[in-house]
Amino acid sequence: MKVAVVTGATSFIGAPLVEKLSKNYFVYAIIRPSSKNIKNLTLNENIKIIECDLNNYSELEKKILCHCDVFYHIAWNGTRVPERDNAELQDKNYKSSIVAYNAAKTLGCNCFISIGSQAEYGKCEDIIRENYPCSPITEYGKAKLKVYQELKKRSSQDHIKFAWIRIFSAYGPNDYENSLISMCINRMKKNEDVFLTKGNQMWNYIYIEDIVNILILLDNKTNYRNEVFNVCSLDTRSIKDFVEEIKNIIGSKSNLYYGAKEYNSSEGIINLFPDCSKLINMLKYKNFVSFSDGIKQTIDYMSK
Repeated sequence: MKVAVVTGATSFIGAPLVEKLSKNYFVYAIIRPSSKNIKNLTLNENIKIIECDLNNYSELEKKILCHCDVFYHIAWNGTRVPERDNAELQDKNYKSSIVAYNAAKTLGCNCFISIGSQAEYGKCEDIIRENYPCSPITEYGKAKLKVYQELKKRSSQDHIKFAWIRIFSAYGPNDYENSLISMCINRMKKNEDVFLTKGNQMWNYIYIEDIVNILILLDNKTNYRNEVFNVCSLDTRSIKDFVEEIKNIIGSKSNLYYGAKEYNSSEGIINLFPDCSKLINMLKYKNFVSFSDGIKQTIDYMSK
């Protein structure tokens, strides 16, 4: 049985990844000491909890006393406004990510998979492929890009397979309660007014189940070395269109007030036209969960 290490194991992405990995892997789930979010994990005999703070990943080699195969680095502080522009905090994330990579190397991992962000690209008006020039606006995006650049160099020198995953707007069960989709579902279920930006910007949502599947497939794929991959769905359209679909699925009577909210002051209007053909061609992964089905599953989860 292969052995995986997952940081940020109680997070939106980490928890379902740990759960699915544990069906075929033994998983070391790295969580913050006394984390209240441990409830997000469904534990079994193939999961071992390791308490270790993000800033102390140098201790992992003392806490994990066996050879490991793959290291998934998901943990990251300050992903929301206003922390996204906290340069000191984002620099700490950069440093802890390098330490996480060093721990993976010491543990014998031959594959290191880390979560990047579409924020690395900055403002884009054209189709975003992996070779699109990066010009991040936020300190968060800048720190993510810096990690990628450093780990690409190190993994090449160390002959460790490295995948950098730039995710375009994940959604699904256990998402951040104030995300656009979570907010819309909560208010629309109560037929409450929903206040939004103009909603004309183009966007892309990918369901969490697809992300988890892709992350696991990347460990088992061997024909790449140190690569960046866009992870998105095949469904790009306006925010307004996504919101209207949620309303129709719920059958809500909510009034939708477009233009009632301003765009984020630091990033302004962001249009996303992501392309994931590189990933699809390599993994042959095409059976994405439709937005309609993903929203229905998310609504069911939020209704429990």
